Amino acid sequence: MKNKPFKISMIIFLALCFLGNTNSPDSAAAADKDNITFSNDSSDFVLLSDIVPDAILEIRYYSTYNFVGERINSYDEPTALLTKEAATSLKEVSDELAKKGYRLKILDAYHPQKAVYHFEKWAKDVNDTKMKDYFYPNLDKSMLFEQGYILSHPDTQEAVRLI
Repeated sequence: MKNKPFKISMIIFLALCFLGNTNSPDSAAAADKDNITFSNDSSDFVLLSDIVPDAILEIRYYSTYNFVGERINSYDEPTALLTKEAATSLKEVSDELAKKGYRLKILDAYHPQKAVYHFEKWAKDVNDTKMKDYFYPNLDKSMLFEQGYILSHPDTQEAVRLI
Protein backbone atom coordinates (compact mmCIF):
# COMPACT_ATOMS: atom_id res chain seq x y z
CA MET A 1 0.00 0.00 0.00
CA LYS A 2 3.01 2.33 0.33
CA ASN A 3 2.97 2.98 -3.43
CA LYS A 4 -0.78 3.60 -3.75
CA PRO A 5 -0.56 7.44 -3.96
CA PHE A 6 2.20 7.11 -6.56
CA LYS A 7 0.13 4.64 -8.59
CA ILE A 8 -2.87 6.95 -8.48
CA SER A 9 -0.69 9.88 -9.59
CA MET A 10 0.73 7.85 -12.46
CA ILE A 11 -2.71 6.75 -13.60
CA ILE A 12 -3.86 10.35 -13.65
CA PHE A 13 -0.68 11.47 -15.41
CA LEU A 14 -1.12 8.81 -18.08
CA ALA A 15 -4.77 9.71 -18.52
CA LEU A 16 -3.81 13.34 -19.06
CA CYS A 17 -1.21 12.32 -21.62
CA PHE A 18 -3.80 10.42 -23.58
CA LEU A 19 -6.40 13.17 -23.24
CA GLY A 20 -3.93 15.90 -24.11
CA ASN A 21 -3.48 15.38 -27.86
CA THR A 22 -6.79 16.36 -29.40
CA ASN A 23 -5.49 17.76 -32.67
CA SER A 24 -5.00 14.52 -34.60
CA PRO A 25 -7.44 13.33 -37.27
CA ASP A 26 -8.15 10.25 -35.16
CA SER A 27 -9.20 12.36 -32.20
CA ALA A 28 -11.50 14.41 -34.41
CA ALA A 29 -13.22 11.20 -35.51
CA ALA A 30 -13.46 10.09 -31.89
CA ALA A 31 -14.86 13.49 -30.95
CA ASP A 32 -17.67 13.18 -33.49
CA LYS A 33 -18.47 9.67 -32.28
CA ASP A 34 -18.62 10.75 -28.62
CA ASN A 35 -20.39 14.10 -29.19
CA ILE A 36 -17.40 16.02 -27.89
CA THR A 37 -16.62 19.42 -29.38
CA PHE A 38 -13.03 20.63 -29.43
CA SER A 39 -12.18 24.32 -29.51
CA ASN A 40 -9.43 26.19 -31.32
CA ASP A 41 -9.20 28.92 -28.70
CA SER A 42 -8.32 29.10 -25.02
CA SER A 43 -11.87 29.63 -23.74
CA ASP A 44 -12.29 25.92 -23.03
CA PHE A 45 -9.18 25.78 -20.82
CA VAL A 46 -8.89 26.46 -17.11
CA LEU A 47 -6.23 26.48 -14.44
CA LEU A 48 -6.52 23.24 -12.52
CA SER A 49 -5.85 25.11 -9.27
CA ASP A 50 -9.12 27.03 -9.80
CA ILE A 51 -11.09 23.77 -10.00
CA VAL A 52 -9.04 21.53 -7.68
CA PRO A 53 -7.39 23.96 -5.23
CA ASP A 54 -5.98 21.21 -3.00
CA ALA A 55 -4.06 19.50 -5.84
CA ILE A 56 -0.30 19.51 -5.38
CA LEU A 57 1.30 21.08 -8.46
CA GLU A 58 4.84 19.96 -9.15
CA ILE A 59 5.13 21.18 -12.72
CA ARG A 60 8.50 19.73 -13.58
CA TYR A 61 8.87 21.43 -16.96
CA TYR A 62 8.87 24.77 -15.12
CA SER A 63 11.86 23.57 -13.08
CA THR A 64 15.18 22.02 -13.98
CA TYR A 65 14.17 18.70 -12.44
CA ASN A 66 12.90 17.02 -15.61
CA PHE A 67 14.37 14.71 -18.24
CA VAL A 68 15.97 17.64 -20.13
CA GLY A 69 17.55 19.23 -17.05
CA GLU A 70 16.47 22.81 -17.74
CA ARG A 71 13.27 24.82 -17.74
CA ILE A 72 11.32 24.01 -20.88
CA ASN A 73 10.36 26.80 -23.29
CA SER A 74 6.87 28.28 -22.76
CA TYR A 75 6.61 27.16 -19.14
CA ASP A 76 6.55 30.68 -17.72
CA GLU A 77 4.63 29.70 -14.58
CA PRO A 78 4.22 26.45 -12.66
CA THR A 79 0.58 25.99 -13.66
CA ALA A 80 -1.56 23.10 -14.82
CA LEU A 81 -3.68 24.16 -17.78
CA LEU A 82 -6.45 21.72 -18.74
CA THR A 83 -9.70 21.60 -20.62
CA LYS A 84 -12.73 22.30 -18.46
CA GLU A 85 -13.85 18.70 -18.97
CA ALA A 86 -10.51 17.24 -17.83
CA ALA A 87 -10.37 19.56 -14.81
CA THR A 88 -13.94 18.66 -13.83
CA SER A 89 -13.11 14.96 -14.09
CA LEU A 90 -10.03 15.44 -11.93
CA LYS A 91 -12.18 17.32 -9.40
CA GLU A 92 -14.39 14.24 -9.11
CA VAL A 93 -11.33 12.02 -8.66
CA SER A 94 -9.87 14.47 -6.14
CA ASP A 95 -13.08 14.49 -4.10
CA GLU A 96 -13.09 10.67 -3.97
CA LEU A 97 -9.41 10.55 -3.00
CA ALA A 98 -9.90 13.19 -0.29
CA LYS A 99 -12.41 10.88 1.42
CA LYS A 100 -9.58 8.32 1.69
CA GLY A 101 -7.01 10.85 2.87
CA TYR A 102 -5.18 11.36 -0.44
CA ARG A 103 -4.52 14.36 -2.67
CA LEU A 104 -3.72 14.61 -6.36
CA LYS A 105 -0.16 15.42 -7.35
CA ILE A 106 0.18 16.83 -10.85
CA LEU A 107 3.57 16.71 -12.57
CA ASP A 108 2.50 17.79 -16.04
CA ALA A 109 -0.66 19.01 -17.70
CA TYR A 110 -0.02 20.54 -21.12
CA HIS A 111 2.66 20.88 -23.79
CA PRO A 112 2.82 24.17 -25.68
CA GLN A 113 4.19 23.74 -29.21
CA LYS A 114 7.43 25.55 -28.30
CA ALA A 115 7.94 22.98 -25.54
CA VAL A 116 7.53 20.14 -28.03
CA TYR A 117 10.16 21.77 -30.26
CA HIS A 118 12.40 22.11 -27.20
CA PHE A 119 12.04 18.35 -26.49
CA GLU A 120 12.90 17.54 -30.08
CA LYS A 121 15.94 19.83 -30.13
CA TRP A 122 17.18 18.27 -26.87
CA ALA A 123 16.62 14.73 -28.16
CA LYS A 124 18.73 15.40 -31.25
CA ASP A 125 21.73 16.25 -29.04
CA VAL A 126 22.58 12.67 -28.04
CA ASN A 127 25.52 13.92 -25.94
CA ASP A 128 23.25 15.85 -23.54
CA THR A 129 22.56 13.14 -20.98
CA LYS A 130 22.88 15.08 -17.72
CA MET A 131 19.53 13.75 -16.42
CA LYS A 132 19.88 10.19 -17.73
CA ASP A 133 20.56 8.66 -14.30
CA TYR A 134 17.37 10.19 -12.90
CA PHE A 135 14.84 9.88 -15.72
CA TYR A 136 15.93 7.32 -18.33
CA PRO A 137 18.76 5.17 -16.90
CA ASN A 138 17.99 2.13 -19.05
CA LEU A 139 17.21 3.94 -22.29
CA ASP A 140 19.66 4.82 -25.04
CA LYS A 141 18.89 8.46 -25.87
CA SER A 142 19.68 7.87 -29.55
CA MET A 143 16.59 5.63 -29.69
CA LEU A 144 14.05 8.27 -28.53
CA PHE A 145 12.73 8.98 -32.03
CA GLU A 146 12.90 5.39 -33.25
CA GLN A 147 10.99 4.10 -30.22
CA GLY A 148 8.36 6.86 -30.42
CA TYR A 149 9.14 8.70 -27.18
CA ILE A 150 9.58 11.92 -29.14
CA LEU A 151 8.20 12.57 -32.62
CA SER A 152 9.88 14.66 -35.28
CA HIS A 153 7.84 17.22 -37.21
CA PRO A 154 8.67 18.40 -40.74
CA ASP A 155 8.60 22.08 -39.78
CA THR A 156 10.85 21.65 -36.75
CA GLN A 157 14.03 22.99 -38.39
CA GLU A 158 12.43 26.42 -38.82
CA ALA A 159 10.70 26.27 -35.44
CA VAL A 160 13.86 25.30 -33.55
CA ARG A 161 15.46 28.53 -34.69
CA LEU A 162 12.57 30.38 -33.03
CA ILE A 163 13.09 28.87 -29.56
